Amino acid sequence: TFELLPEKARLARETLALAEIGDRVELREENAIAGLDAIDGVSFCFLDAEKDVYLSCWRKLQPKLVPGALVLADNVISHRDEMTDFLDAVEADGDMDSVVVPIGMGVLLARRWGGGAAT
Repeated sequence: TFELLPEKARLARETLALAEIGDRVELREENAIAGLDAIDGVSFCFLDAEKDVYLSCWRKLQPKLVPGALVLADNVISHRDEMTDFLDAVEADGDMDSVVVPIGMGVLLARRWGGGAAT
């Protein structure tokens, strides 16, 4: 996971420790768009960032998703107008199934079902 703000990173580490998964989750205090270059084989992503970077994150993340990977994106109902390009890109990916779940501000749930990144 990526987090820019030190206080949120601290809270994330505490939460991961309480959930007893801190040894299975890597927390990086850096910008996700830059940091995703060094990551391969992503099996889960929860995307909750400034809405104007969702599409950039998706473009970096999409080719790194393993078969069966899950991507959850927050606030897709409340900020739909700001995220149209991102939502359209996920929907157009022929190797992903996706649905918007109307909980909270809306969560996009997408799953890579194929053997690799689609064009």
